[in-house]
Formats: sequence, structure tokens, C-alpha cells
Amino acid sequence: MKYIQAYRGFTLVEILAGVTIVTTVTLGAFYGINAIWFGKVKLIEKTNLEQQAFFFSERVFELIKQSGTIDYEEYFNRQIVGDTTYLSGHYERVSGFWNRSTDLIYCLSGNIDPMGNSGCITDYNTTGWDITGTSLIYGQYASQFVDYNSDADGDGWDEDTDGDFIWDDDDKFLGNGPSAVAGNGSVREIYLINGDKTERTFFRRNVSIDPDAPSGTDCDFSDQSNPSWEACLWTIEFLRLKWVDWGHDHVLGSLDKTENDGVIDTWVYSADTYGLADDLVADFPFLDSESYWLPVFTDEIDVESLEVLLHPSKDSTLAWADSDQTTFVSPYMRIAMKLSPSWKQKRKIQWDPPEVEIRTTINLSPNTN
Repeated sequence: MKYIQAYRGFTLVEILAGVTIVTTVTLGAFYGINAIWFGKVKLIEKTNLEQQAFFFSERVFELIKQSGTIDYEEYFNRQIVGDTTYLSGHYERVSGFWNRSTDLIYCLSGNIDPMGNSGCITDYNTTGWDITGTSLIYGQYASQFVDYNSDADGDGWDEDTDGDFIWDDDDKFLGNGPSAVAGNGSVREIYLINGDKTERTFFRRNVSIDPDAPSGTDCDFSDQSNPSWEACLWTIEFLRLKWVDWGHDHVLGSLDKTENDGVIDTWVYSADTYGLADDLVADFPFLDSESYWLPVFTDEIDVESLEVLLHPSKDSTLAWADSDQTTFVSPYMRIAMKLSPSWKQKRKIQWDPPEVEIRTTINLSPNTN
């Protein structure tokens, strides 16, 4: 063992063993520091996503709060227009925003037969309408709560012979009418109106192709039974409309009897909101409204899901005689969203991207602007 030299009482074997132990401890510490660092990075990224998610969610909630209360007219309109195509996150069939027809259709209460050849049936509260697919004038929902010929005599519904059958002495305010929000209150889009009924704000979920998605992935809905979602980017958009009294023909200056009569009939894309030269009648005649929907979220967030419940299903200011006491609760909305990073953010993340679920209840007070 003459080749093994002692150094300060330690043999070379002992020295080498000590070096190995120190190296092992050092590497272990290095890997431990790395694990802590990676864990910290993951926590920071998760925190950043949560901060973004909560910021934009609060923006959505604040926009909703500022927009007023439930727009029962538009929910009733959607029932009549109908739509079963919903894969894009919103209705494919446009509602017309009540700017389609040139006349109101009056469907009376169960007291008497419907007025004229309106296509409506008598028992409006249980059987429903017979005019699915038609978009009508704003105010149609409220008219279902009035019997315009309650005495059912032979005056042709025109009690005061002024050529119009509404606002006669035989009009009867029933205090009840149809529900605008069907079922359990679940809705696919959000329709709100401010307190003085001069402005409406709609919210919807929409999908587009994520430009940062990996090659070979699709955002394709052509096969409705098996759509491809990998390359999809979902977001929430809003659209804002302003009321003008242009009459049932929705033409400024035509001077028909319904223009400037103080009754809501026409909705426009406001020149102030959208930077237009003039107010433009919304979606009439059959204009494309897509360019007027504005995103709430950035392209860094994917809105994976959106669930909305609205209550009550009827406008309590019209349904004051309804026996169902749930009609008289203050209007409110329950909303749930699931948010995750878009592909723009996923490309920076080396592990499974986090998801954030947000749920809240919003009291829908009829704010005035």
C-alpha cells in the first residue's frame, strides 16, 4: 500500500470518498434548487393567468352591471326567431334586433279570439306562438300583456273609431303574459337594456381560428357530431345598440305615423360608439352585424365555456298579476366561465396549461345612462 499516501492523517481512498460525497450532495442541492425554480416558474405563470382571468372577468361583470337589466323583448324575439344551430358559440340565425317587420302582431289573451289573421293562437301562456322564424317590431312582448278588445263587441276592435285598435277604452291590461326566458333560465346569449330603455347591450361567446395553433390542428365545425376544437380560440364579445324613433319602416324622414311618436321602434349602431359618420340601422335590411361585435378578452385567453342563468323569466312590471311569486324577485344573473391560456401563451408553457373557473351572481338593476 505504499502508493496510498496519507494527507494530514487521511488516506487517498478516504479523500476520494469524501469528494464523492460532496459532489453527490452538491448535485442533489442543484437538482433541488432547479425543482424549486421550476415550481416557482409554474406558480408565477399560474398566478399571471389567474390575474389576467380575474381582470378580464371583472371587466365583463362590470360591463354587464353598467348595461342595466334583462331585455325581455329581445329574449322573446329570440324565441320567435328560433335557432338550433349553435356550434359557433352563438346563434347563427340573426334576430334582426326587432328592425325587421313593419307592423306589430297582437296576440290577445285567452278572453277572446286573436285579432285578425295574425298567426297567433288564443292560449298564449301554454301553447305558444305559430309564427316561428319571424322577427317583429320592438314592443311586441309588452303587447302580449294587453287585451285590445276585452269587450269583444262588433266594433272591429276600434272602440274610438280612430283607425287604430290600440289605446282604446276597451283595452284591458291583464297583468300577465308569456315567459320571455324559457325553461330553467339557461340562456346562450346575454341581452340587457338600460333603465330609460335607450340603450341595449348584448353579449355572446364566439369562436375563431387561433393563429398561433400548431400545424395539423383544426377548428372545424363542418361535422357537427364530431367537431375539431384544437385550433379554436373562444372569446366573449359585446354589441351596443341605441334607440331612435324612426318609425316601423326604420327610415329617418319618411314621416310615417309611427315616426317621432315617442314609441320605441328602431335600433341603430350608434355613430358615437362605432365611429361612424351617421347612425346605422342595426341589421336592416339584413346587414352583416359581425363587424360590430367587439371582443372583451385579449387573444391570450381562451374562454373554454360560458354558462348563464337568468331570473325571473317574465318582466314583473308587466306581469304584476302573476300568481307565481318567483316572478317578483329582483332580476339577477348567474354566470360561470372556464378560462385557459390561448396557443399564444401555451407555446411559452412547458407543462399542462392551468385552467381558471370563475362563478358569480350579478344583480341586474335597471341603470339609467
